[in-house]
Amino acid sequence: IGRRAGVSMGTIYSVFRSKEEVLQAALEARGAEILELVRRAVSRPGPAAVAFLDLVRDYVQYFSAHPHFLRMHLRLGAAWMHSPENGAGKRAAVWAEIQRSQAEVLARGIQEGSFVDADPLLLARLFSAVHQTLLANWVEQGMKLPAEQFVGEVERWVKRLLWREPV
Repeated sequence: IGRRAGVSMGTIYSVFRSKEEVLQAALEARGAEILELVRRAVSRPGPAAVAFLDLVRDYVQYFSAHPHFLRMHLRLGAAWMHSPENGAGKRAAVWAEIQRSQAEVLARGIQEGSFVDADPLLLARLFSAVHQTLLANWVEQGMKLPAEQFVGEVERWVKRLLWREPV
């Protein structure tokens, strides 16, 4: 981190007391970026199904643009469908807002007849689990599949999971 930022370890530890604090700060910063991405995608006008597919695309593009963060986030071993561990504070609040936002667009899609009729929060959590699994598989395979092709793969799985009509 110090090398990439062009600062010494002493400078880093003058701001952060431990590696854990550095990790938490990185997770909070990236979480805020992801939250903004979610807010933009779910607030787009038009059908909820289109907004949700935009969100899928935005997620994949974000993680493909930040592969080191993706690997680090996956290596933490936490299930994305669950709130971050106790004491995560700001991260837990961001996670909850992301889940709520996903659930809101899913609820809209259920009303429009696009998505399966189920608890929107449950569907958001199922999406998070599938998304994390697909990203982990992509990373394990060396991210060889170009991001645009991977988006198509994720979209196919999301449609199998959430769409009312078979696709």
